[in-house]
Amino acid sequence: MKLEHLAETSPTGSFYDRVFPWLFLRAEADGFIQPGRTPIIEASVGNAGAAFAYVARELGYRRPIVLLPEDIYEARKQQIVELGADIRYSPPRVGPIGYIDMLERMLADDWRKHGRPRKGGRALYAISKIRKVPNLPYALFVHEVMLQLKTLSKALDAESEWAPRVDAFVFGVGAGGTVSQVGRAVKRLNPNAQVLVCEHLERPFVARYKRASVPSSIAEWPELDWPATTIHGVPLKKLQLDLDVIDDVLLVSPHKRRLGRRVLNRKFALFAGRPSGGVFASTLQIASRVADQTILAMVFDHAAKYGYRYRPLNLAHLPVLQKAQEAAIRA
Repeated sequence: MKLEHLAETSPTGSFYDRVFPWLFLRAEADGFIQPGRTPIIEASVGNAGAAFAYVARELGYRRPIVLLPEDIYEARKQQIVELGADIRYSPPRVGPIGYIDMLERMLADDWRKHGRPRKGGRALYAISKIRKVPNLPYALFVHEVMLQLKTLSKALDAESEWAPRVDAFVFGVGAGGTVSQVGRAVKRLNPNAQVLVCEHLERPFVARYKRASVPSSIAEWPELDWPATTIHGVPLKKLQLDLDVIDDVLLVSPHKRRLGRRVLNRKFALFAGRPSGGVFASTLQIASRVADQTILAMVFDHAAKYGYRYRPLNLAHLPVLQKAQEAAIRA
């Protein structure tokens, strides 16, 4: 389990802290945005919004705008406000499709007044996680994983046949960029690696697309779990989801998701968010079916983003956790 939410690379507690610096610096290099001059905007359920607001503040952009669903967690709203961004709310109970529509209308209105974004212009510019440019951060993430696996392998018994490689990558789906881009990077190193998506059993999205059928509409969900972070209703062309990279979909029940989060947070004190519990449960599911393989999974968002309160991690315990991890790999 790669602990992205506690890493030095994650000041806001999410994987998107790796991605947004590249998005900003690429747009700056192309001349589309300038600190103190260009108004910028992003739409999100909170994780990307916090990373966007943090990077905007660090690079000198004033009052960036973040679009959030009205019914999103209060903890996420508070974090983004504290990072200096203005929040605009999209309608509740429709998830990302609401803020995507709102973003497109705001951009269209602004461009009618100022013209479309051009170099040195003042038009509203979307620093969006669905842009196709930021593949390097994902490749560097996998490179970092491999370096850490090599370091870990040296700590194991000399007679161990365990090799520092990734045989499977397990992740969920937000905008689809992380699972697709990390999946590609993993497969470049190991063409036989499997990329597996975990999804809610009661609300499959990728699973239906992989079967060439249409995902269910919101009205058909058996149980509403708001605030929704699902991408139901969002067209594939507005996502970074590459179905060809994904080998299989693991459907996880609510009970398994809760159990996964409980183990991560109560047993290992990792302060994992709700989706990370589903990823962990999926990882255990396939781990019971394979032998002599390395499965990469990620704790990618902090429990505080969901309003949960866990005791702060005692850093003195880290050597104990590392020894336990090494013992588990030997076993």
